[in-house]
Parts: sequence; C-alpha cells; structure tokens
Amino acid sequence: MRSAWLVLVALPAVILSDHTASQCGVVAGKVTVTVAKTSADVVVSLEPRGDSVPVVPPDTAVILNQKNKEFVPHVLPIVRGTTVVFFNHDDFLHNLHGYRQSKTVFNVAMPYVGMKWKKKFDEAGKVSILCDVHPEMSAYIIVLNTPYFTKTGKDGAFVIPHVPAGEYVLQTWHEKGKAKTLTITVSGSDTTAVNLQLGD
Repeated sequence: MRSAWLVLVALPAVILSDHTASQCGVVAGKVTVTVAKTSADVVVSLEPRGDSVPVVPPDTAVILNQKNKEFVPHVLPIVRGTTVVFFNHDDFLHNLHGYRQSKTVFNVAMPYVGMKWKKKFDEAGKVSILCDVHPEMSAYIIVLNTPYFTKTGKDGAFVIPHVPAGEYVLQTWHEKGKAKTLTITVSGSDTTAVNLQLGD
C-alpha cells in the first residue's frame, strides 16, 4: 500500500542508521482518542524486535517554552540523551517541577522573562512537568530508546518515515488514553498503515 501524508508536527532530528531508500518504508495512519477533545499529542514509537537500534541525540538542544501560562509544546517526545532547554517567555515567576511517577527529579525556579535552564535526559520513560506557581500548567517529556517516533496532530494522523525493513513493536502513549502495543512488519519502500483507537 502506498499513500501520501502530511507531516503534522516538527520533531527534533536524530541520526538514523545507514539504510538505502529501497530498504526503508513508512509507517502511517491515524489514532482516534475517545477520551479527549482531540486526537492530538499521541506519541507513536517503533522499537525493533530483537536487536536494539543505535540512538544518537540531536546536536542542538530542544526547546520547551513557558508562555502565556502554558508549556509549549504540551507533549515533547525525544530520544534518550537529548538536552532540553526550558525557556520562560513570561514576565513573572514560574518554576519547573519534574516528576518520574511520584518522585521529584528536579525543581527549579524560573523567576524572570528570558530565563533559560537546560537538562539532559539520559533515562527512558515519562517525565511529568508542572509549574507549582500555576497549577493549570503541565507538560510531558517522553524519553525514547528509538529514533523512530512522532506524535499525532489534532486529527490523529501520524507519519514515521525512513523505517528500515523488519519487525517492530509499535507503542502509543497519551496522557488520558490507554496505551496500546502491537507488532508490525515494515517491508521495502512500502507504506505500512496502522489505525488505532485509544479509550479508557
């Protein structure tokens, strides 16, 4: 099956393993989230079955903004080893309170406009970010062990290009929808279509 898709979100670039175009396929589809207003911000990732894939973080840091009492983006998927720069655009006090489950991993004051603070994320998993000053603010950093990932747009559509042929475990993450895991096979330069529904 061959299909044309639009890339809906800009994600940090990572260095992929060396495969020719004829050996790589595309995984694309749609995730429908029934427990949220839109189907945006579902992280979709692929991990090869068997051998692990080399992961090289980007040379430049990724930005997570505090702006108008919001974290932008709300969900930030990255590869393990990526440095994230937190940037306060507001002219009042924020803070950064990061959790892994219920354990605090950092708690940093961001008291003035233009302040930046950076952190390298070396451990895979979910990091929840809150601003204790403004409880309506929240974000999630999803640290991955694979370079093959993306997140959905508002309509739930996603595209993961340049995926070498082989078997993969596809995993989803969403802050409200129940995660799903399934095995898929990517062959040649074809598009592998995946359509999912996430609920309670």
